[in-house]
Amino acid sequence: MKRKCNDIWERIVELAEGQPQPEASAHLTTCTECRAKFGELGTMLQGMAVPHFKAPESLLQEAKSLMPVAARRMGLIRSSLQLSGARSENQDFQAVYGADDLELRVMYSKVDRGWDVIGQIPNPLWSVARGNKEIPVDSEGRFHFLTKTLDDSSFSLDGGQLRLEVPSATEAIREPGNDS
Repeated sequence: MKRKCNDIWERIVELAEGQPQPEASAHLTTCTECRAKFGELGTMLQGMAVPHFKAPESLLQEAKSLMPVAARRMGLIRSSLQLSGARSENQDFQAVYGADDLELRVMYSKVDRGWDVIGQIPNPLWSVARGNKEIPVDSEGRFHFLTKTLDDSSFSLDGGQLRLEVPSATEAIREPGNDS
């Protein structure tokens, strides 16, 4: 590209965008290189002008329902019971579960009516459920639910196309390799 071409290129782009640029039009009549680039630029701008539409939410949901949800079981990475060498499930403790590169810290607190299970979702788009019942999540992503026993403390995290199953605390702590 010649110096004159470089100096006028911005006006050639504006001409391709539909703005009147008499100097750029005159230059294109004499410069075959800029005329070729102007044609390529026009083709590119036409491609960018194709309208894009947002699909209706109901159609998106219907399409998502046709796709299988990948479910993974989270495994226990560590718990405060393991760290303290405790063998009792009658005290408050924490457990960290993991799947892929995701970690979830859960607190189990003994209360009069059983156990309060407390955690925080990894991302605002996730939800929490026990069986078919969704667990409320606050504005900071925290959730909690009450369960009578640790045997019944399992729940799942749903991230759309991925569901993570968190085992009951009793099951996780007693899995092979977890000696507490």
